[in-house]
Amino acid sequence: MSLDPPVVTLPVAPTATVVWSADVRRLGLCTLQVQNLDASQVFAGFLQRKVAGELGWSTSTMPDFSSIQPAGSLDGDGNPLDAVTADVDVEGTAELRLVGRMSGAGGDVSVSVRTSGPKR
Repeated sequence: MSLDPPVVTLPVAPTATVVWSADVRRLGLCTLQVQNLDASQVFAGFLQRKVAGELGWSTSTMPDFSSIQPAGSLDGDGNPLDAVTADVDVEGTAELRLVGRMSGAGGDVSVSVRTSGPKR
């Protein structure tokens, strides 16, 4: 049995697409990793939260997923730019989702989420 969370490959349209969503009421922390699998498009994503299930979605100011470069992209020092990992404190959150779009006709991303909890 693997201790790693599953990695899921998902299609992302050139319009706003819900990439991942979860009820996090019983959790304290979510660590999300998103990897852009498309070699020519940029993935632009953002997190949305609800404090209570009956409220509408609010967009987080957390910029981590806002510009994930095409697969294989590296910075000047050889560090990858095609994947982002972020720790998200969900202590006061009921629901969390990642919404994104591709810069061209659409492509795929891989997503993995590790959670910890319970809330205190």
